[in-house]
Amino acid sequence: MGDELGIAELAQGSQQEVQPRSQAPQSEEGGSSGNLLISLNGHPREQLAQLADQTRLEVKEEKENLNKKMQIREQRYLDDFPSEKREELRQRYEEEGAHKEAVGRELHQFASDRGINLDEVPQELAAVAFESDNNLTEKALERLVNQFFNNERASLNPEKLNLVLAQTKEYLQLLKQAQAEGSIPKDLKAADVYHLVADNIAVLAWQDRVASENLLGDHGVRHLVGHNIRVAMEIATLLEAKGVKITARKRYLDKKALIFLIIIY
Repeated sequence: MGDELGIAELAQGSQQEVQPRSQAPQSEEGGSSGNLLISLNGHPREQLAQLADQTRLEVKEEKENLNKKMQIREQRYLDDFPSEKREELRQRYEEEGAHKEAVGRELHQFASDRGINLDEVPQELAAVAFESDNNLTEKALERLVNQFFNNERASLNPEKLNLVLAQTKEYLQLLKQAQAEGSIPKDLKAADVYHLVADNIAVLAWQDRVASENLLGDHGVRHLVGHNIRVAMEIATLLEAKGVKITARKRYLDKKALIFLIIIY
C-alpha cells in the first residue's frame, strides 16, 4: 500500500483511504485485478501516467524559462561591459604573468631565494623505480619540506611543517594506490615522482608566504591543507559510501587542483 498511497497523495493531495493490494478483489483467473488496472484513490494508472507527462512538461517549460532569464542577464552584462572594457579584462587574463611558464619561473625563483633548487633530484633517486624505492622518495621529500618550513631563510612554523609533512605522505600513498589500481603506470621513476610532489610542496610554501604579505586573510597552508583539502577528501569519502567510485588518482588530482585554487590571489 505504501507505494500506491504515496504516489496518490503526491499527485492529488487526497486523504481518501486506499485499499491495500492484499485486499484487492480477485479476478476469475485467481489473480488480483490490480494487476490489470491499479486504482489509487479512484485514479487509475492511466491518469497517473498523464500526471507524469504533465510533470515532465512543466519541468521542460521551467528549464526554458531559466534559459531565457540567463540569456537576458548575459545580454545585460554585455551591455554593462562594452567591448572596450571586455578587452581590458581579456588582456588581464592573457598577460604574460598569468601564463604557466611565468608562474613556473616565479615559483623556482621563490625557492632559489631560499637556497632551494627545485630542478635538482637527490642522487639516491636517480636510478630507482618509485614502486620499489624503499621509502627513499618520502625521505627525500621530507628533507625538502623541512627546507621550506623549518628554515630560517624560509619559514619556521611547526604547525605548518607538520601539515605539509602529513600531506606529502598522503600524496605518495595515493600515487602508490593509483599504481595498484592501474590508473597510472607502474614503471614510474622515483625522480619523476619527486619532481611532481616537490612542486606541490613549493606551491604551498609560496602561497603561504604571499598570504602572509597581504590583508586577504589566511590563504596559506592552514586554509589550503587544513580546510580545503581536508573537506574535499571528506566529501570524497561520503560519495564512496553512496556507491560513487573515487579512485586514488582522482583523489590525488583533487588535492593538486586545490593547491592551485587560490594561487591567483
